[in-house]
Amino acid sequence: AQRQAIDLEQAQRVEIVPDGSSAIYGSDAVAGVVNVITRLNFHGAESSFRIGTADGDAQEYQFSQLLGTQWASGGLVLAYEFYKRDNLLAADRPYATEDLRVLGGPDRRGNYANPGTIFAGGQGYAIPAGQNGSGLTPASLAAGTLNRGDRWLGTDLLPDQRRHSVFASLSQDLGRALRFYANSLVTWRNFDVAVQPSGDARRTVPVSNPFYVDPVGTRQPIGVNYSFVRDLGPERSRGQVQAYGATAGLEARLGAWRIDVHGNWGKQVENYDQINLVHTAPLAGALADTNPATAYNLLGDGPNTNPTTIESVRGYTKSRYYGESWSATLRADGPLIGLPAGAARLAVGAEYRQERYRAGETILYTSTLTPSVAAPVPYPGARKVSAAYAELLLPVFGEGLTIPGFRRVDLSAAIRAEHYSDFGGTQNPKLGFTWESLRGLTVRGSYGTSFRAPLFNELRQDPTSIGYFAWPAADPLSPTGTSNLLVIRGNDPDLRPERATSWTLGLDLKPAFLPGFRAGVTWFDVDYRDRIASPVANLANFLINRNVYDPILSPNPSPARIAEIYASPYYIDIFGIPQTAPFVAEADARLQNLSSVRQSGIDVDLAYSFGLGGGRAELGAVGTYIFHIRQALTATAAPIDVVDTVGNPVDLRGRARVTWSAGGFDAALFVNHADGYLNRTTATPQKVQAWTTFDLNLGYRFTDESGIFKGLRVALSATNLLDADPPYVTYLVGTYTAGFDAENANPLGRFVALQVTKQW
Repeated sequence: AQRQAIDLEQAQRVEIVPDGSSAIYGSDAVAGVVNVITRLNFHGAESSFRIGTADGDAQEYQFSQLLGTQWASGGLVLAYEFYKRDNLLAADRPYATEDLRVLGGPDRRGNYANPGTIFAGGQGYAIPAGQNGSGLTPASLAAGTLNRGDRWLGTDLLPDQRRHSVFASLSQDLGRALRFYANSLVTWRNFDVAVQPSGDARRTVPVSNPFYVDPVGTRQPIGVNYSFVRDLGPERSRGQVQAYGATAGLEARLGAWRIDVHGNWGKQVENYDQINLVHTAPLAGALADTNPATAYNLLGDGPNTNPTTIESVRGYTKSRYYGESWSATLRADGPLIGLPAGAARLAVGAEYRQERYRAGETILYTSTLTPSVAAPVPYPGARKVSAAYAELLLPVFGEGLTIPGFRRVDLSAAIRAEHYSDFGGTQNPKLGFTWESLRGLTVRGSYGTSFRAPLFNELRQDPTSIGYFAWPAADPLSPTGTSNLLVIRGNDPDLRPERATSWTLGLDLKPAFLPGFRAGVTWFDVDYRDRIASPVANLANFLINRNVYDPILSPNPSPARIAEIYASPYYIDIFGIPQTAPFVAEADARLQNLSSVRQSGIDVDLAYSFGLGGGRAELGAVGTYIFHIRQALTATAAPIDVVDTVGNPVDLRGRARVTWSAGGFDAALFVNHADGYLNRTTATPQKVQAWTTFDLNLGYRFTDESGIFKGLRVALSATNLLDADPPYVTYLVGTYTAGFDAENANPLGRFVALQVTKQW
C-alpha cells in the first residue's frame, strides 16, 4: 500500500508496460506499469552532485554517493542521496493571481482583504487604506463598497522540499542453484509550503471594542471580513514523512525453471502541521477587550494590533498517520513444452498481502483555549488481499516453423484472481498476440481487464477531506446569467472499486533497407466503469450542461439545508454570498464513482539513427493523440467529452528530439508541444494557445585512463530553454483561481542545472 521512492542514481533501467496489466501486477496496474530495475551489480564508487535554478527562483541541490563491491558468489550495493529544492513563490509568477484583469481575464479576488470590509445593515463598507483604525468615523465609509483580497498573497506554487534516502542491496549465492537476496530503502522527506487561507470567516466586532465604528448608527455589533495574512503570515503546511521498506527472498534454479519466494515489509509515518491559523477563542476575547493597547484591531490598514495580542491568536493543528504493509510472494517461470516454433513458457505465482493505514492523534489549537486532542480519523481496518496468477507464452510460428507471411507469431494469455477482504473477489484476464509477417514488420495487440480498489485516502472521512462553499455559476436559464450553487467537496463514503477493459493494436516497423530506422504506432481504447474521480473540474459547466450534471444536482435546497451548510465548520465563505441569497441547487462534487469513462487514442514513436561527423546522430519523436475522453456520471446521464478542456488532457501532445554523440561528448535538443484547446468554463469559450518549449542537454565524459579526470562526466541541462510562460487560461475550479492550467503547463519556467558525476 505504501510506495517507496527510488532515486534515479540507484536505477539501472526503467521498463514501461503501457497498457492495463492487472492480470500480472494486480489492482494498481489499471493504466500500466513502470518497473524500476535497480543497480545490483555495481562495483566501485560513484559520486554525483547537481545544482539547478529556475532563473534564480526555486534552487535545487542534489548529492548522491553509490558504493558497490562484488565477490565470486555475490555482491553488495549501498547508495545515499540528498535532495533539496527551494520553494517557488507565487509572487514570482504573474499568472498566479486571482486578479486576472492584467492578463485579459476577470477579477476573481474574494472579499477577504487587509484592510477589510465592514458589514452592517446588510451592506458592505470598505475600510479605507492608509489609516491605523484609530479614530475611524462613519463619514469615511461608503456604503456598497468592498475591499478585495488575492488568496495567492504570500503563497507558494511549489513547496520547499528536502529528502534523504539510503538504499542497500545484498546478493549471495548459497550454492550453484540457490541465491539469497535482500534490499532495503529508507527515506526521510520534509516539505514546507505556504498555502491559501482555509479559515476565512466574518469576524464579529462588539461595541466594546475600542476601534469599533458604526456606519449605520444602530450601535449593534458589526461584521468584518479581514485577512490575517499580514498579521500572522500566510498559512503554512509542513510535514515530515519517514518511509521504510525491505525485501528478502530466495531464488532457486531447477534446470531451466526459476523459482522465487520473497517477502516485503513497508512502513510509513507521516507528520503534518498546519500553522498560522486563526485561533478563534482568544480572538473573540481580544475583540471584546476594551483596552486599545491590547484589543484586536480589525479596522485599520494592518497589522495595527499589539504583537503580543497577534501572537495569542496564532493557532495550529498537528496530525500523524501510519501506514504499514506485509506481503509474501511465490512465483515460478520456465519452459513448459517444446514446440516446432520454440518452447512454450509458463509463469505462475501466488501472493498474500496485508496493508493498513490509520490515523494517530490530531492536536487542534484553533477554537479552544488549550490544545485539544481530536478523535482519530476513521479509516477502514486492515485490508487483506490474496491472489494467484498464471501467464502462458505460446510460440505458434518462429525459427523452427515458418510459412510465408508468418515469420513469427506469439500468443500470450494471463489470468489473475484476487480476493479483497473489503471489496470481494475479482478475476482479470489478459490476451495478447505478436505477428511478424515480414522481416522488420510486426503487428501486436492485447485485450485485458483491470480492477482497482479505492485507496485508503479515498475512503477517509475527516475534516481535511470535507469542504462546503457557495459558488456563482454561469446559468443560461437565469435572467442575470448566473445562479448560486451550494457545493460539497470530500469523499463519497460509498466508493466502489473501479474497473477497466483495455484494447490495444500496434504496428512496429524496422525495415532492413533503412538501418537505424524504427517506427511504432499503437491504438488504445480504455473503457473505465465506476471510475473514481471528482467532477469539480467542470464546476463552471454544472448549470450550462444540466443534462450531464443533473444526477449530482439537488434542486432548490431548503432554508434549513442552507442554514446547516453555512453553520458547518467546514464552510468557506469565498465570494461573500449571503445565506439569504437564492440557491438553485446543491452540487455533489465529492470524489465519487463516475458511471463510465471511455478513452481512446494513438501513441506514435519514431526514430532514425545514423552516422554523422564521426559520431552517431538520432532524429526522433514521440506523441499521443487522444480521440476522446467521454465521461458519464450515471448510466442514464449524457456523456461529455472532456478532452481539450481545462484541467483535462489536451488531444495532442508530442516531444521531438535531435541527438548527437561522438567520443565523450553528447548533445540533445528536445521540442515539446502541447496543442491548444478551448476553455469552456467561461461564459464565452476562450481559445487557449498551444504551448511549445525547448530542452537542451549537453554532456561530456572524459576518456582519460588515469588522473583526476578518469571516470568524470559533466552535464549541463536546460528545460524550457526559452523561458516560455504557460498559455493564459481563466482557470476556475471550485475555490481555486489562476491564470494558467497546472494540468497542462509547468509554472517553473526555464530551469538550468549542472551535474558532475565521478566514478572512482
